[in-house]
Amino acid sequence: MPDFFIIPYQHVWICPGIKIAIAILTVLWLFILFLTSMTKANHTIRLVTTGITLLIFSAFLYPLHAQRKPNMIIFLADDLNQQDIGAYGNREVKTPNMDQLAKEGMRFNNAYAASSMCTPSRSAMFTGLYPFRNGAQMNHFTVHAGIKSLPHYLQQQGYRVVISGKIHMAPLENFPFEHIGKEFGQYSPVENRLDRKKETVRAIETHFNQHPEQPICLVVAPGYPMYPGFLTETLIPPN
Repeated sequence: MPDFFIIPYQHVWICPGIKIAIAILTVLWLFILFLTSMTKANHTIRLVTTGITLLIFSAFLYPLHAQRKPNMIIFLADDLNQQDIGAYGNREVKTPNMDQLAKEGMRFNNAYAASSMCTPSRSAMFTGLYPFRNGAQMNHFTVHAGIKSLPHYLQQQGYRVVISGKIHMAPLENFPFEHIGKEFGQYSPVENRLDRKKETVRAIETHFNQHPEQPICLVVAPGYPMYPGFLTETLIPPN
């Protein structure tokens, strides 16, 4: 798996205040060079003024190198069809939160699951390998011994890697997530799939209270909306 979790320096997000400061320093530097050239100042003075400006400039850039790794939240639905989401054109199923995420972020119009089954699809997603490569080609199959997954790579980068709800991958030593909210991932009763105990919310609150400096990757994986679902009667509108 490539090290795509390490953000290249040129792609680091810079807050607007730092951008403005960099712009001002750049203009100041050019202005100083212009003045020294107009007044015919000697070469030493020009070097000193340029050096001081660059030192100040570097002081603003230094925090970018030390910026914390980003926290990640991955929402993983169970058997959710792309066409069941409002952001992808469905006008009957109401998905306002996902629609808002798509509006503020991006949509993937050419993204495909590695398999139409749960275990192969999840195993491929977290190992970065197609099912025929990692060994989990059917539901309830296990990946090959020695196959590494997302937690292995992120833990090396200092992340706490947590999954809330359903796993459905094996063996667990190949997927060393910290597992919370196991009830949240069960199919029945239906109410469990709504995270009644607020496992995910409590995990986030606890983490940032106790380990605010450690980056976290949280996978929210309910057993929803997969069948068995709500009673058929509840889906039939009244006459």
